[in-house]
Amino acid sequence: MAADWKPKLDPSDHLDYVAEFATGNKPVLETGEKIATYSLELSAAAIEAGLVVDTAGEFAHEKIDDDKSVKLWLSVDEAKRNDPRFVRGLKLGVIITIETDSMPPRTRQRTWNVTVVQQ
Repeated sequence: MAADWKPKLDPSDHLDYVAEFATGNKPVLETGEKIATYSLELSAAAIEAGLVVDTAGEFAHEKIDDDKSVKLWLSVDEAKRNDPRFVRGLKLGVIITIETDSMPPRTRQRTWNVTVVQQ
């Protein structure tokens, strides 16, 4: 089951979001366990709608919270910002796969949704 990020993203916004793996309703990290590596992927709908995960400089995604969360910055491709679907809102997925520092390492994958809507 995917988790929903807040706040909603206006197509012209550039905002940071955090994917927490040790807290929340269904934490996946065991006590003392950390994220060793991770990868990000956009859902097919997110790619088609122009959702962008920033990778540049101070906006690059990174592990935070003692390597128990992943922080990333999202925006919408400028060419897609006037998509009429954003008037009603469009829920778009970011898929994050982590590998833990446990021995042997465990792999977990979760999806977070951001709602892109004209505000």
